[in-house]
Formats: sequence, structure tokens, C-alpha cells
Amino acid sequence: MNALELKTHSWRNTLVSVLGLNENSFQLIQGSLPIGSTSENLYLMADSVPPASSNFQFNASQWNRFSEDYGSLLHSLSPGNNSSQLQAVLGDNYTNWIKFRNAYYAKGNQKSQADVFKLFADEMLDPGVAQTAINTFAQSALSPLEEAMADYTNTSNFLSLTSPSGQVTKVPVYNTTIEKAQAAIRKGRSASINYDSTSSNEKKSSFFTGAMDGAFGTVFAVAGAASDKKTSQMITNSKITISGSINNYATLPVGPGDWFNSGVFNNALKNKNDDYVWNPDSSSGWSTFFGAGGSMDRVITELIIADGIDLTITVHETFSDEQLSSIQQGLGGGFWPFYAGAEGSSKSNTALSTQDGKLHIPYKTNIGDISILGANVTAIESAF
Repeated sequence: MNALELKTHSWRNTLVSVLGLNENSFQLIQGSLPIGSTSENLYLMADSVPPASSNFQFNASQWNRFSEDYGSLLHSLSPGNNSSQLQAVLGDNYTNWIKFRNAYYAKGNQKSQADVFKLFADEMLDPGVAQTAINTFAQSALSPLEEAMADYTNTSNFLSLTSPSGQVTKVPVYNTTIEKAQAAIRKGRSASINYDSTSSNEKKSSFFTGAMDGAFGTVFAVAGAASDKKTSQMITNSKITISGSINNYATLPVGPGDWFNSGVFNNALKNKNDDYVWNPDSSSGWSTFFGAGGSMDRVITELIIADGIDLTITVHETFSDEQLSSIQQGLGGGFWPFYAGAEGSSKSNTALSTQDGKLHIPYKTNIGDISILGANVTAIESAF
């Protein structure tokens, strides 16, 4: 591991020790979204599928979404347990119905299953059979898989966010809210931070088996600021201390909302080689989601949130005026270990000072401006 990776490990371990966290589940989150005053950013962070590394440099344009993987999983399950009455009416067209439904939802469409079935019946069935099939679909009891599909396609279980460019993003609702985060912070605890990169524990967690998540790979979040390689390398190799306080921090439980069916999910997880559960004709199977390197092998179950951060990052190195100017220009996107990330940040380091030949960089957030320090990550087999 290089010097910055070691520092990141040791900073994470310092937070584990000071905040009383579990060293085998706490993942340091860097470059996270600001929570803001509404719940959608909490949902976005909770919907992240965390990597195998002990830190996570969040980038919403690149990260893997649990809800999308769950939707793919539903489409990979076998329809073998669906309504026998409907199968009897449709005959060979039952398989065509499943393919039609899966293809429809794969395009991001959001109609209910009943509406989608009517589209299928009108388009694919003889008129004499279509109305009987529609009536049978409406009257027959839903199978667990059909219930799960209905919940997943229910638009009330998702928020629709429109960007300034007009792009619509579907955000799954999770079982936490900004109000719950604020309530947790009000009951939170304070902490004093005294970190020293030369004496802190650099041990890697045994739970996080992957390499460090190097989305930035430098002390600066802004790529252009890393062009001064000599300055960046000096900072990376120098002694860094972080001191100050966190006014309040708390642990916020998070979990999927009503779009998620834990029974169907666990049935899929626990039945690896069962063709009655997994569709043998699907290109995706158990290993796609739960095998080594699978897309759903771990999940965020808690967020570690903080309010009123007042810290000073000190680089124990002397820099020239030209280097200080370069560092100042690079602080707009944050500075290790508080990156702003691609989505911006609630606070950025905007000023620095030099005292006694050392570089001092403040990192502060106002009371009421909640930040995410990290997450507790759980192996998927233990999560639900």
C-alpha cells in the first residue's frame, strides 16, 4: 500500500476507536452527497452497493445501485410458481407474457403489472382469449414473485427527480427520512478528534477484502490540482494530524422501503441451484448477484452521520509560496480525507494558513448541516 492508502486506513481506524464503531463493518465514506433538507440524498446513499474496500469515494454517476440490482434479480427468477389458472388460460403464451413483462420493465417503464398485462393481452392474444386472460389475471391470487414485481413497479414507492437538463431519475424510498436523521443527531454524542498519521493504527479490516477505493487517488479531489505532482507527493508522504471536535454524531439505521420483498429476496439467496427459484433461461443467475464479485454481496444497513464538525488538518511540511497557491486552488473540491466528490459538498476547505512552518487547513460544518462520515456494511446473507 502507498502512503495515502495507509493514511486512509489509519484515519478510518481512528474514527472507529473514537466513535466506538465496529471495525469489521464501518466503511469510511468520502466524497459523499450533502444530506440537505430533504430525504432523497439519504435514499441515494442508502441505495449504494458498497465496494469491498474499507473506504468508499461516492460518485453517483459511477456507483452500483441496490434497487436496480434487485430489479434485475426479480427478472432473473423463475415464473414456475405463478398462478396455475393464468397458465392454463395462456398455455404456451405464458412464457411470452413473462418475456413481455420483463422487457417492458427493463426499459424503465412504470405501469402497474395489471396495466402491462392488458397491453400484452391486447397486443399478443386473440381477442376471444384476451378478455378471459385479463379477467383471470385480475381475479387470481398473486404469487410471491408477482407481488414483489407489483411492489417494485409501484410508482408510489419511488421518487422521480428531474435534473435541470430534464433528465428524470427514479429514486427508491428507504425506511429513513431527514426527520429521523435530525432526531438521531439531537440525541447524539460529541467527540474530540486527535489524529496523527505517524502513530495511528494502519491495520486493514479483515471484512473489507478489496483494495482501497481510489476514485481520486490523491490528496486533492480535483484532478487538475494533482498536476503539481511534487507538491501532492510531499503532502502524501508528510506527517498529517487532524484535531478538533464533532458536536454530535449518531448511527442511523437504513433499509429498503415497500418496493423490496425480503421473502422473495431471501428465497433467491438461499436457493443457489434451484431451477424452481431461478429461471434457467435467464442470462443472470445466483452467482451474478451473490457469488464472488457479485453485484449484491454486501449492503449498507446504517449510516454514521455527524453535525457541527470543527477540525483542522495540519500538514507538517514547509511549502513555497508557489506551492501554497497551488494548494489553495485545489481546495475547492476538498482535501484528504474530506473530498467533495463529483456531486459537490456541503462544505469545502476554502482557506489555509501557515504557522511554525506547518500548513493548516480548516474543515468546518455548521450546526444543523448534517454530514455522512461513513456506513456500517453487512454481508448480504446477514442483512435481511
